[in-house]
Amino acid sequence: MSLLIDVADSIVAELNLAAFGQQFTAVRRWNPRRSLKSLSALRVDVVPSQPSVETEPADRGVFQNDVSIDIAVRKRADVNDLTTLDALAGLMEEITDYFQGHVLPIPADLITAGRFASGDLSGWQPFYIGDGSSSVVDGKCRLEAGALGSAQISQAISGLLDGTTYTLKFTVSGTHDVKLTVEADSTLVDGVTYSAGRQSVDFVMDGTAISALAFATAGNSQMSEVSDISLIRQGADRIAQLRTTELLAIADAAYQHEKRVFFAAATLTYRVHTDGS
Repeated sequence: MSLLIDVADSIVAELNLAAFGQQFTAVRRWNPRRSLKSLSALRVDVVPSQPSVETEPADRGVFQNDVSIDIAVRKRADVNDLTTLDALAGLMEEITDYFQGHVLPIPADLITAGRFASGDLSGWQPFYIGDGSSSVVDGKCRLEAGALGSAQISQAISGLLDGTTYTLKFTVSGTHDVKLTVEADSTLVDGVTYSAGRQSVDFVMDGTAISALAFATAGNSQMSEVSDISLIRQGADRIAQLRTTELLAIADAAYQHEKRVFFAAATLTYRVHTDGS
């Protein structure tokens, strides 16, 4: 996949993982046009704006590429509804503040809701036996197994590359270990237990989808916590520095024609260091 798309997809993933003052689901689009009807709800679109431009080598075998991505915040609103307009302007500032100086992983994190930012298990499938239970506490998934039970959360992941190495990272806390299982066309990780601390697990994909990436209690009468879960394609580039962030003046396109649509945009330009060897 192109560097431009990798950066845009990473921005979409970060927007959907972070907690902002208003709820939305960011999407990547090539054509930012939307119907007036669709703008009755808040829309946040991520649009690749400029192709990757290669600059001078940063070092022997390492090349620099500048990539620009637009983020557009839009919603239909009455021109006199200051409460709504102020909130939308504030959201645009929140977004640009979030990305200022932010190091972005490329490609996008493939885990859905790995930080449990919503405060619940959205994006995950819980499974219990007996008196097992799971919940989210302070941004961590707490798995509790009673004397006769167990608890597990899992999710399926598609769009992976067969034969490619991926790195799964997660943090274990609580009083007991966590058991990890990863199933694809074959079993990639078979019920391995991990103790407290930041963990990193590499595996080579067998197939193009993970049917179940599961975290579970390792035994009865145990309590474990898992958090900050991410899955990244190994060997991917890393963005070294956020070079510029520009918030366009809201007045430039606040109300176009008679449609009364709030529009604000920011352009993020990233400098990416790529191994050319």
